[in-house]
Amino acid sequence: MSEGLEAEVKTNPQGDPITSAPAAPSTTSTNGGRKDPHGDAKRQVEVSPDYMFFEAPREREFITGSECAKEAVRRSNVDLSVAYPITPQSETLQLIGVLYGEGYVKEFYRGEEEYGVMSAIAGASRAGVRCFTATAGPGTLRGLEPIVSWSGHRLPAVCMFTCRVVNAPLAIQPDNVEIAYLLQSGMIVFHAENQQDLFDFIMKAFVISEKNDVTLPVGVCCDGFFVTHARGYCSMPDKGFKLPGRDPYRGSVPVLDAQLDCLVMLQFKNLILWPTTFTRCGSRKYGLALNGQGNILRNIWMDC
Repeated sequence: MSEGLEAEVKTNPQGDPITSAPAAPSTTSTNGGRKDPHGDAKRQVEVSPDYMFFEAPREREFITGSECAKEAVRRSNVDLSVAYPITPQSETLQLIGVLYGEGYVKEFYRGEEEYGVMSAIAGASRAGVRCFTATAGPGTLRGLEPIVSWSGHRLPAVCMFTCRVVNAPLAIQPDNVEIAYLLQSGMIVFHAENQQDLFDFIMKAFVISEKNDVTLPVGVCCDGFFVTHARGYCSMPDKGFKLPGRDPYRGSVPVLDAQLDCLVMLQFKNLILWPTTFTRCGSRKYGLALNGQGNILRNIWMDC
């Protein structure tokens, strides 16, 4: 019995050894014995895009495309992400939900369907927050009506498209037919050939879309499964760095121009909220104000 026992090797359901298991919570924490789940996110340091992309030391990891998207968002200072599952994108936004739990994404929720998700992203982007979402194949077409409005309203939102067959014939295999629609929507479209491209393009999409002489949405496309689920080498800067946040009041397109509280809203009998563009970010709710004929009056936010 004097011989030491070998350390147990943890594996995932596929039998691969897990090499990045999280460390056990410290029992000597000064916060009542509990570790702050947002501690690492709070310690992130904002750095310039030039430093992040060209100067910061990088470490090479062998991870999936979905994990690359997660790591890109971790470093992108994202305010809001809205999720709706569809193969092969579901894992990506599941991992973004993990970032929300860790404090790297400020707000996150599951939408009711793709039309509602893309409309919520439109409302939040109009409110001046940095937004990220993702979809695939049939989900792209279901959300296409609000997606094509993004460029017309000059919204610097970022969406990842994990391209797949659009049910003709019925399949979930990789396909690029949805890119043909996106190319005619007015948004900037990137196509990531591999995991490294996906990581770099997502981070650069936020910087490019928010430039005053651009102010357009960016779609980052990749082949479903071949990139999202396959592993590849990706060189990444330290996760302690993040991009500067969006500064909507220095943008070329004005953002929200009205503040209303819940009691005041009740006094406007001819004013209604468009539900599919009404979303919450922190303690505020954002949306569009419409009149009885459905015409947009203004963007609004409420403290409720």
